[in-house]
Amino acid sequence: MATRADILAKMPATDHHDADAQPSTAVTLADLDACLDALAQLIDMGEAQYMPLFERIETELAALRETETVEDRVAIRLGRLGNPAKPDQTAARSSRAA
Repeated sequence: MATRADILAKMPATDHHDADAQPSTAVTLADLDACLDALAQLIDMGEAQYMPLFERIETELAALRETETVEDRVAIRLGRLGNPAKPDQTAARSSRAA
């Protein structure tokens, strides 16, 4: 079983905690999903203090998903499959589905 340190080490690192730092990347849906995975493992290990953070990230993730277009969701899914969509192909798929 993974230790607390192992789980926390898998969480995406960002510069967002430092108000003076210029973030190098935006937080992505994949980052939030990875955080939820890690937090779920910690909570399962008895670290109940992470429940409010888990709920907050779930809320943020749901809000971000509501802003995605069909094209965004297709591109994300294809990226997970190792086949990034080209913008013109994604638009063509979307118009065929309509």
